[in-house]
Amino acid sequence: MRKKDIQVSFFSFQDIVTSLSGVMIIIVLVLALQLVDQTTNAIKRANPEYEKLIHESEEARNRLATAQSEIVPSEWEEAFQPFFGLSTQELKDILKMDQQVVEEQTKKLEGIRQRCENLSKLIQEELVKVDEARQERDSSQAKLTEVEIRNQSLKDELQMHREEEEQLSQKLEETTKKLSFAFRGINNLRPLLVECRNDGSFRAVEYPAQSHEVKEFQNLFTLCVWLRNYNAKEFYPVLLFRRGSLARSSEIQSAIKTISPKIQLGREPVADDEVVF
Repeated sequence: MRKKDIQVSFFSFQDIVTSLSGVMIIIVLVLALQLVDQTTNAIKRANPEYEKLIHESEEARNRLATAQSEIVPSEWEEAFQPFFGLSTQELKDILKMDQQVVEEQTKKLEGIRQRCENLSKLIQEELVKVDEARQERDSSQAKLTEVEIRNQSLKDELQMHREEEEQLSQKLEETTKKLSFAFRGINNLRPLLVECRNDGSFRAVEYPAQSHEVKEFQNLFTLCVWLRNYNAKEFYPVLLFRRGSLARSSEIQSAIKTISPKIQLGREPVADDEVVF
């Protein structure tokens, strides 16, 4: 028998290699997609404004598309039709005129900006003045509060002084009553109160008197002249000695006795701060 030629076929191997290659390509694509997702998530986490930027870019793209769709070539042709027949020099002149207009508008804008800055400075100065006025108002309110507190304190003090004055008036009335009782008179004679002062002068008044007309005497002689006008049978002098006049008590009594030997004298010591009449 003749031996047959043995043929080797690689068809199955090629199928396996092809299938394996397809599987590897699919795995690589899946890994690539996962890597893209991971990278996107990492960018989002690193930049919190990523979503906002994406949204703004999409809006800008949409606006650009809308603007491009609204452009009509015929309108552009109509807009630029006046410039088609112009020469280069004429276009340069027009451009120069436009530049001058732009410069003028820029100067106006600069002037407006300067005025705005001046107004801002004026407003700032006015605000400073307002703050100073507010501080002065607060200071005035504080001073007014202090004045009100001081006025209230003065009112309280005035009330206290009035109460003290009432108390002193009551004490004076009581003292007057006591004096009235003390100077009721000897043998129904009316007393003539004579204050012997520390400086050697005298003050005298009839007691009790309706008008309390007090007489002033510079020395003992004028006092004795005044006492001669009174009848010793109706009046009798009551000498009120201050502390500094006690040393002259004998001299004063002797001088008054010379007016009339039958004259009766009363004597009372009086404190320097006590008001008699």
